[in-house]
Amino acid sequence: MGDGCYVPKSLFTFKALLFDTNSQNIIAPIMNVGSLRNCNILLHQNINSARERVPDLPAVYLVEPTAQNFQQIAADGQRNLYDYFLVAFTKPVSPTQMESFAQELIKANQVNKVLRVTQDFLGGFQVISPDFFVLPGGEGNFKTLAYAPEEDANSGRVIISTAVDHIANGLFCFFQAIGVSPPILRLKEHDQLSQKVCKKLAELYEQAQRGAASAPKHASP
Repeated sequence: MGDGCYVPKSLFTFKALLFDTNSQNIIAPIMNVGSLRNCNILLHQNINSARERVPDLPAVYLVEPTAQNFQQIAADGQRNLYDYFLVAFTKPVSPTQMESFAQELIKANQVNKVLRVTQDFLGGFQVISPDFFVLPGGEGNFKTLAYAPEEDANSGRVIISTAVDHIANGLFCFFQAIGVSPPILRLKEHDQLSQKVCKKLAELYEQAQRGAASAPKHASP
């Protein structure tokens, strides 16, 4: 992507890192300022914080694929905060979401500044220690489910569906990040929640395969 102009490699020696709150929570337990400096990141800020223009320093956005983040990235381009930027989404991006992001960039006339868009699958899980991870952000789903009125069956189904999506997305991101397929044992017939999670997980893998198959093939430099 980009405007087709030659971009010198020296431009990418140093970078600015922009993250949303969820991505900040992912980075905080495993990287300190020194670690970021070792990755040639000179500046790191929340995407929603007040920021000034940084010339000659490309920005790397590590964010979830949300409408708010799409709009903020386009607005940053309009304000000319960074000459170029790369976008790394931390969760799977649907075709509809990618189209929405493209529309925001087109409306802001900032498509030429985007050099790369990737999905890094880091947003669905959080590393607590070298051998332990959690799926953050799901507490609200289960608290709501626990206190949902028993007579409101439709509300319960919506909450369960939200919880299933949360678990499946988290596991999908985790297994994609470590580069292995999820080992799924035989499920008990009455274990409906696990069956729903596995079904959603399979859908995410199918979506990822379709996306990879339809992605344009770039020639090697």
